[in-house]
Amino acid sequence: MIMRFKYKLIDGISHEMKCMKEKKFVHALYSAEVELILLIHRHLVITQYIDLMIQAIYRDMLCSYLIIDTLMQKNKL
Repeated sequence: MIMRFKYKLIDGISHEMKCMKEKKFVHALYSAEVELILLIHRHLVITQYIDLMIQAIYRDMLCSYLIIDTLMQKNKL
């Protein structure tokens, strides 16, 4: 995904330079900028999702530990 963005950015820059030479001010970099924003947004969403998964796993492990601890204490009595 990042490589695709790099190629789009390079294509955008070369297209922008070509357009400037032809005196056309077409902003080809705009699509690359939008792509970067979407890439960052996707990364943040995925990172948040992974954080939530880690929290859920940790919470499940903690609950399991508490259940096991409670059962062990009951067996000791």
